[in-house]
Amino acid sequence: MIRQIILSISLIMTSVCFAFVADAFKPVEAREAVTPTKAQKIPQAEFAKLAKHTLIVPLAEGNARAVGGELKPETSLPLKITALPKNIISIIPAAQRVCQLVGLMVETDNRIETREWLVMSEKKCLTKLPNGWRFFWVVQQGVDGKTRLLLSDKADSIKLNEWTTETKADSPTQRAISVIRAGRTCANCGSIHCEGSWVNKRGAYQRPSQFLVEHTVYDPMSGLEQSLDVSAKCPLD
Repeated sequence: MIRQIILSISLIMTSVCFAFVADAFKPVEAREAVTPTKAQKIPQAEFAKLAKHTLIVPLAEGNARAVGGELKPETSLPLKITALPKNIISIIPAAQRVCQLVGLMVETDNRIETREWLVMSEKKCLTKLPNGWRFFWVVQQGVDGKTRLLLSDKADSIKLNEWTTETKADSPTQRAISVIRAGRTCANCGSIHCEGSWVNKRGAYQRPSQFLVEHTVYDPMSGLEQSLDVSAKCPLD
């Protein structure tokens, strides 16, 4: 009788062990899928603040502000850079997550059902890019809860332009996103300032094909910065 009980217990333990091992070696797709978290609608007041202004974000300074829109001239509305949800961070390529990532909610498609984030490295993070530029990413969480990377680039600062009639003509699907780069091509070449816009005409953001380029050199005779010829290509790239 005792022998039968011991034999039964042994069989049960063996079955449990095999079941555990089999589950451990299941392919990833066979395991229980993680259901995406559906995007919560932004409160109307918050949505209006993000959608109806131009957003300016100096990447190295770790701050952001809204200007234009319904705000008075020379008035700005500070926006807070914060920690990000894990699903937003996880979509950034692992090789580029060398520092703590932070960001802020932005509005790119003027749809309250979706959410977008501008992702950047924390300001304490040292950059190895030329001219002190920093990488940034724009991530969207759709109505179905899935996240996707809309674009990534490098810049000194970012500007989400107010969606006026004119900017909608250039980027009818999503708001234009300007990248601003500054630097020098050599020690005595003066300062170069380039601004180009990512636009979305066919369902995906397109890299800037032209830049507004300002090239200035200090003139010791006049004590002023003198502007040089400009071109459509950014000489810093």
